[in-house]
Amino acid sequence: MLDKKIINFRKKILSIYYYLRLQELHDDALRDNEHPCHISLKGLAIGGEDPSQDKIFRHCSVINHLYSIYEAFSKDLLSVWVSLMPRYYNFEDLNSKVKSSYREGVGSIVKSINLERFKNVELVGLLDSYSKCLNGKDDWSLVPEALTLHESNLRRDQLNSLFINAGIGEIWSKIESDHYINEYKEKYSDNRVLESILYDFVEYRNESSHGTPENILGLDSLQQWVEFSKSFGEAIFKVVLGFILEKEKSIIGTRPICKVENTYPKMGNVAKVKCYDCNLFSGQFVYGFKGGRGFINRIESIEVDNQKYHKINSEEVEGYIGLNFEEPVGEKAEIFSTNIL
Repeated sequence: MLDKKIINFRKKILSIYYYLRLQELHDDALRDNEHPCHISLKGLAIGGEDPSQDKIFRHCSVINHLYSIYEAFSKDLLSVWVSLMPRYYNFEDLNSKVKSSYREGVGSIVKSINLERFKNVELVGLLDSYSKCLNGKDDWSLVPEALTLHESNLRRDQLNSLFINAGIGEIWSKIESDHYINEYKEKYSDNRVLESILYDFVEYRNESSHGTPENILGLDSLQQWVEFSKSFGEAIFKVVLGFILEKEKSIIGTRPICKVENTYPKMGNVAKVKCYDCNLFSGQFVYGFKGGRGFINRIESIEVDNQKYHKINSEEVEGYIGLNFEEPVGEKAEIFSTNIL
């Protein structure tokens, strides 16, 4: 679930990178009379008498799409958590804030069930699900839409409230301290507080939704907002992932399936791991903890004594196993496996 969400998020962000690169090539061709595409672009009236219209379209399409990715991704992550809540709690054990927020959400959906945004919610199923919650049934579940409702754009307070109401709690301080955010601010020498950056992003989105931006952003500025959106989304993902992994760890126990002993950055994302009791295979998603932080990763390949394996278990090998991961993994990290991610 979570692995597909983050992969989809990264693909969407990457598509905007490619779009802006294409726009950069487009602008170069229009400026260069000798460019082989120059005449064709002129003939299509792209960048014609009023080139500002092209820039307005570019600005609005990029900013609107980035915001929609951010909002949808935040709600997708919450939906995963909401679907997992029965794994960790009984309904009566949920805190009063979660239960009251869910009750209000159910009421709002019932009143507005015919709206387009609730097209995937069946009224009978919603009421049946809520009845099971109230009657303490073992097979209780929550309808995610009831806990991801919001009327305002997701600035700091609105984003925080969504996660508090869903039982994850305050997330803003964790996002602020995340290395993705710090790397973004360092790269662009952006000394503003995170709340101010997000506020400006939402303001740009509101202007863009009407097609009348006060300041038309150039390619470099749009690229910076793409970087911000990626960093902000990755930071939110890490918070939600860490929270779920702590809950999962309490169920499956604290013993990892393997532990990273050494890493070899010059060889890629290669690590020497000590396996305890595990079945590993290429393409497998695993999760772990390093310095108290949760992470998710994917095994690209397996090697033992210079021999490659598609799958292997700890009974087949003595000593260490070489794993090549999709993302870097830290030394001494503890690796766990679960089918819920």
